[in-house]
Amino acid sequence: MSNFARAFCRVTIYLLALILCFAIQASFATTSTASAKRAGTKAKSRAGRVQTGLDILESQKFAPLRGKHIGIITNHTGLDSQGKSTIDALAHAPGVQIVAIFSPEHGLSGQSDERVSSAKDPSTGLQVFSLYGETLRPTDEMLKGVDTLVFDIQDAGVRFYTYTVTMAYCMEEAAKRNIAFYVLDRPNPIGGEIVEGPILDPDKTNFVAYFPIPRPALGSAFAQSSHHEGFHRLSGTRDTAKRRSFGWTRHGSTLRRIWRAVDRWRESSVCSERNRFART
Repeated sequence: MSNFARAFCRVTIYLLALILCFAIQASFATTSTASAKRAGTKAKSRAGRVQTGLDILESQKFAPLRGKHIGIITNHTGLDSQGKSTIDALAHAPGVQIVAIFSPEHGLSGQSDERVSSAKDPSTGLQVFSLYGETLRPTDEMLKGVDTLVFDIQDAGVRFYTYTVTMAYCMEEAAKRNIAFYVLDRPNPIGGEIVEGPILDPDKTNFVAYFPIPRPALGSAFAQSSHHEGFHRLSGTRDTAKRRSFGWTRHGSTLRRIWRAVDRWRESSVCSERNRFART
């Protein structure tokens, strides 16, 4: 074979090897991209879309509240995924009649840093009863004509936030009058999975410390309402905490951990009392 022929064969082999390398590299790149896309799609499908209790009610066309006379406990945080307020959504819901509106600490707009007076809501003309003014609980006069209370306020996930204490007070007043109580749940903004810290002493309860539970991140408003209902046996509240967030799946596990923490505290308290009497 001539030198030219041998050189031509070598060049041809090199070119074929180079083409094969590029083909293999392109194949790997395509496979990696496809795998990444599949992984991303799976992650998105797993993550889903978190919906608040208000979003769920809207998707159900407010069927659970039809024919009811509603008292709304809310403030500026009561919004659906489109930014519509709870008051506006329920005011235009078919078959739903709003009788009264109740505002917590800081008022309906969330801007007041002192006691709040009752006033009228400019959008509906309804009376807004302050639960952070002359009274912290709804009275007979405020609840006149109300057969269902709806709570929709974003919580901060800590024991000492007054919004969930207002919820608890309203649950208790609803139980006394056999008024149905709905919690339109919202995700815990700090995760809702950490349960730690000391439990409130029973003799220290007040408006900023009402639940005998650990201090931080106690699930959502739904979790706290369920704990309060179980702890105080509010059997008079029909349908308590019926609306909750779809896609917010931590309530059950968090609620179980709250109960376990409370049980441990009770056991330690009983042991301390026994030891005290044993020493005396």
